[in-house]
Amino acid sequence: IKSLEKKTNSFGIVLDSITDPNNIGAIYRSAYAFKTDFIISEKKNTPYENNTILNTACGAFEKIDTLKTANLNHAIQIFKSRGWWVIGLDHNSKLKINDFFSNYSSIKKILLVLGSEGKGIRRLVKKNCDYLVSIETIDQEISINVSNATSIFLYEMYNYKNK
Repeated sequence: IKSLEKKTNSFGIVLDSITDPNNIGAIYRSAYAFKTDFIISEKKNTPYENNTILNTACGAFEKIDTLKTANLNHAIQIFKSRGWWVIGLDHNSKLKINDFFSNYSSIKKILLVLGSEGKGIRRLVKKNCDYLVSIETIDQEISINVSNATSIFLYEMYNYKNK
């Protein structure tokens, strides 16, 4: 965290109980494409580096700092205490991604929280988010795959930050 305090704009991703190594690898790949600084996951709820993650990430895994923590909520609180905004991606949120970036594009340090493939962001982790945003789809009852949703979020953020 200290090394990132010197940067004007910083961006990190939190993996909350994401278990599919293909999704994790794809998230790393997209994160690298959009210059994500780091990815945090919990030691007990997310798989460690393995062949599937490395193959899916196509070299991006080695290029992004990976942090493991024993407690995601504690890690999130540390980031918040240092001026980071925590944004959770939740398909049930009323705040749409475009509205979020239209109104909050001046935020300089963002920590994006991604929930598990089936259950989404856990209750206590969600409670620590400053905002919950969703990606508008034709049928809001259907959630988008977590790695695809991550790519959409990163692309939207990139567009708003580079206008």
